Amino acid sequence: MNPIRLGLYLAVTLLSLYAVYILMEAPKQRGHIHELDDKPQGVVMQLEERVKNNPNDMAALIDLGHYYLQNQLFDKAVEVFAHASHVDENHAEAYVDWAIALDKSGKALEAQKMFLTATEKFPDYSDSWLQLGLQYNSTLPDREKAIYYFEEFLKRDQNSPMATRVREELERIRGGQGN
Repeated sequence: MNPIRLGLYLAVTLLSLYAVYILMEAPKQRGHIHELDDKPQGVVMQLEERVKNNPNDMAALIDLGHYYLQNQLFDKAVEVFAHASHVDENHAEAYVDWAIALDKSGKALEAQKMFLTATEKFPDYSDSWLQLGLQYNSTLPDREKAIYYFEEFLKRDQNSPMATRVREELERIRGGQGN
């Protein structure tokens, strides 16, 4: 092989390898909290700092609450979502996530009240109906209420992957295998 060609070949190969290396090492674009699992301590510190600097930053509050839920820090999640629901009383997710955190922290009846509040305040928000169905299907077993709330969920959400799973669960419950 011609020495010039060999040199060009090596240069192109090295440049290609370097480009691949740079792309692989480039920092990821930060997105939703669920995508921030690579350095959890840094993430929580950043979110806590954002909330400290602006206690009314709804995006930071919701992300911080989700972080606490994911890491089973349920009491902290309860505090964050309670605060978020007071900051923005029209934020359905804050209410539902507050109820989820209550339920996970062993306060099932308080969670039930919060889920019911969410369904009253935000009747079109399907997740509150789903969560009530889940609660009555496990934490507070009541077959008829689970069916009712799952059906209410399906009136609002008919096509999502979760809707398919809820239909399957309703078949299981109605088939006599439920609670």
